[in-house]
Amino acid sequence: MRDRLNSHRLRQLRQRITVRYHLAPLTRVEVAQYIQHRLEFAGAQGVPCFTRPALWRVFGYSRGIPRLINAVCDKALLAGFVEQSDHITYQMVGRAIRELEGQIHL
Repeated sequence: MRDRLNSHRLRQLRQRITVRYHLAPLTRVEVAQYIQHRLEFAGAQGVPCFTRPALWRVFGYSRGIPRLINAVCDKALLAGFVEQSDHITYQMVGRAIRELEGQIHL
């Protein structure tokens, strides 16, 4: 997107965009902190929580990109709700990833 906006033919559009910011991918530690912050901001008080292997899997899939972190965590949290579990596991994150990738077979 950045490269496209920098093209000469889009200069008028680029001039109308008042704020541009490039967010670098988060590190593994930052991903865990980001997820914890989002849970707390949503009102969670330690429950639900992601296990350490689940956090590693989120990072592996998302490569630290917040949009992907949000998407996979949303589906994993839904899986935890369905399974009535306070702990979001490696397996739940795996299922969330398969759903996001369209690999769920009914």
